[in-house]
Amino acid sequence: MSEQIIKIQSDQGFSEEAKPGAFIRKLVDFTIPGSGTYDLGRSYININMQLENLVAIAGEEPSGADLGTAMFNTDILLSGGTVDLQAPNSQLVRNASMFSASRGMVESIRRVDTLRSLLYTLENSKTSQQNELDHLGPIEMNRGNGQATSSVIAVVPMNTNPGQPDGLSDSDFTSQYISRDVQIPLSDLFGVGSAMWNGDVYGDTRIHCELNMNRLEVINLAGGEDAEAGPAYYNGDNFGEIAPQTQAALGATTNFLETNLKYGEFGQFCPFYVGQSIEIKSTASLGGAPPGGVVANAPSHQVITAIEYSPGSAANPPTGDSTVKITTAGNWYTSTNALNVLSDITIESLSADPAKATIRVNRAEIVLTQVQMDGPDKIDYRTYSTEIVQGNGQTTFNKQYIVEPNAQNLIMAHTSLGDVNPSQEWINYQISINNVNQTGNRAVVYGMNLHQDRLLRFFNNRSQAVHSLRLSANNVAEPSSTLTDVYPILETCPLTQSSKMVDMEIESAGGLQELILYKELVRTI
Repeated sequence: MSEQIIKIQSDQGFSEEAKPGAFIRKLVDFTIPGSGTYDLGRSYININMQLENLVAIAGEEPSGADLGTAMFNTDILLSGGTVDLQAPNSQLVRNASMFSASRGMVESIRRVDTLRSLLYTLENSKTSQQNELDHLGPIEMNRGNGQATSSVIAVVPMNTNPGQPDGLSDSDFTSQYISRDVQIPLSDLFGVGSAMWNGDVYGDTRIHCELNMNRLEVINLAGGEDAEAGPAYYNGDNFGEIAPQTQAALGATTNFLETNLKYGEFGQFCPFYVGQSIEIKSTASLGGAPPGGVVANAPSHQVITAIEYSPGSAANPPTGDSTVKITTAGNWYTSTNALNVLSDITIESLSADPAKATIRVNRAEIVLTQVQMDGPDKIDYRTYSTEIVQGNGQTTFNKQYIVEPNAQNLIMAHTSLGDVNPSQEWINYQISINNVNQTGNRAVVYGMNLHQDRLLRFFNNRSQAVHSLRLSANNVAEPSSTLTDVYPILETCPLTQSSKMVDMEIESAGGLQELILYKELVRTI
């Protein structure tokens, strides 16, 4: 079966550069052609974006080099509100609809962002979440707390060949900012998003999305390398600790730095890169020793122009060289006395000024996988109707819902007002369907065995495996070890001939805020 990839631009121009929270464009439409068959399960919406105006904070501008060469470990984060949890790119979509020219409305789902955030923590294991690359925000590496890597910078870790006797570096080989494709699978947005879509049957199909553009934020990563301990199985020094130097004569200068930390896996652990803007601190012993006295030198702001790494032995920790040698664009110290001894040398990365940074959206497109086959003329799928109510801070919530006959499952998310992530606490709940208590008059207590059993029943009713019951998600604004609890309510309900009466009672010590009920419907088109 042959196939081809087709890229179709959005129906309206979707390009804009704005500061976070100031985007005007939020609505985007795409049209799937009314001919041919498309594998929607391998198709996605693509939003291309990049960071602009990344400049140093006032007073921290590098010296000795063109300011425009300074690189900052900065990224785009999709904020979920009060807490920023790792979530799929589909959280960028608030509402989504799909309309067929031949069959009418296919799906119209409100609050896709919260739905996908909630299901993501259950449908993906802890390992797959940590290794997931298809999400907005930093990529966690093995560099200690906070030492994340930006997804919008192509990092050059080394540009000096240690085999060269002169140790010359390639000055053209440096890090650079890049644009990023944010891919949103159609299978995350729609129930038919995994189907073979027959354009000859359904005609031109319009996809409409309302995007959470003003939830995009600019965040600075790293920093604090001077106080962050490196891997203990090396020699345990801090990442930013630099070996002492002796300046032989008055007026002697230096643009050289060598880490105390020895690396066995330099490429994986070293947080420094060519082009990075750094701050250097040091002290000088005047004349080499007291009574000359010790002077704290003014911090120097520099740009890294060269990095060299010479692997040492395979010992653990490594012996021999195994250190990182760094060259800066300008001299970071000029000796004021003969035999000046520079010690307590540290470096750490500098941050871009968030007040000046902007996010540039270059384009929006739909990427379709077209296959050379006749697609089906009927598709069975599940979709959602949504009902949103406010808890108004009450500690007890009681509400009766009228649920469609073709609803097979219920999903309740509890968020803070205006938030996306379902991380607002509840203590317990009870549910009755047509006046029959589904748990035998027992309250379902958060995180306990009965709660886990209800989650498993839900996924069994979907014929779907559950990959995690840890009920927590990675907090992407914090170290990777930081987890934030999520609070799902997942229940099954029978298919009926008429509407069902569902009574929900929820208790929360902190008060209930926004409650979103997703009714999972079985449909055929």
